[in-house]
Amino acid sequence: MLLTTIEVEGDALRLHRLPQAPLEQSSAAAPEPPVAAELPSSAAPDRPYSPWRSLAPRSWLPLIELAEGAIRLGVSTFGQDALGRERLHQVDRPTSPVQDERVLGLVAGIDTRREHWLSEGPSRGFQLRLFAETSHGLHAAFSGDVYRADLRLHFPLGKTVLSLRWNEAWGEPDAEPFQLGGSDSDPAYLLPILNQRDFALRGYSSGEPALTGDRARVGTLELRVPLRDVDRHAMVPPLGLNRVALNVFLDVGAAWARGAGPDYHRGIGAELMAELRAGYLFGIELRLGVAEGLDDPGKTMAYLRIGRSF
Repeated sequence: MLLTTIEVEGDALRLHRLPQAPLEQSSAAAPEPPVAAELPSSAAPDRPYSPWRSLAPRSWLPLIELAEGAIRLGVSTFGQDALGRERLHQVDRPTSPVQDERVLGLVAGIDTRREHWLSEGPSRGFQLRLFAETSHGLHAAFSGDVYRADLRLHFPLGKTVLSLRWNEAWGEPDAEPFQLGGSDSDPAYLLPILNQRDFALRGYSSGEPALTGDRARVGTLELRVPLRDVDRHAMVPPLGLNRVALNVFLDVGAAWARGAGPDYHRGIGAELMAELRAGYLFGIELRLGVAEGLDDPGKTMAYLRIGRSF
């Protein structure tokens, strides 16, 4: 090993050699394996697993619904147990049958609707959607073809809006039948919904035999009148009320078997529509309405729904 040092008289270069004998020696013997310590056995008896202690929901959402003669109040929350289970296995208990539905569909449509700044919904234009669905060869609970046309029109009349909807559906005898009734809201999704077999007919309960069949037709006429642009919000919590409107409607619909004729049922009513705001950005539309079915088995029904009729 050569070593260079800086000294008083100048730089010096020195040579260092290792000694002939090694500085240290190590044994080549393999180390002894560690002795495994005996773990104490658990004497606790077996007991059923309970996930409740590990569930810790972090959010909740209130649920309020008044419709079909029922009042539902509650909250929605979510949690997951420590084992991350996603399936429920019941032992020695009867299980309810699950209806297997499989559908292939093709959808085409056009949408020219526009919304005025002070309007509570679409104020002009139209939307047309055409559905073609099949369950042939899919080994599901139903088999058959289904075709449907859904047309929606909006005409501005001053500050009010006249809205019309025509829904025509045709299905084969082996396909899932259509059902009319209830006051369900139109889905708020941008994408069309396949395998839809239930259509609202306000003033009637869903599932009535007289409103079930392979063919279905529903027409709706609504006059939507804006009442007030409230636009008031609270800081804490950040909730507010944007607009309030009145909707007067007429529903006419029929469902019948193939080869028979339609038996139309009429329903009239009114809805108070409000738009709630959360966080100054997210809107929630509410419908508080009352409907009267003019034909048998119609009745007077009150309901509270989230979302629009159409």
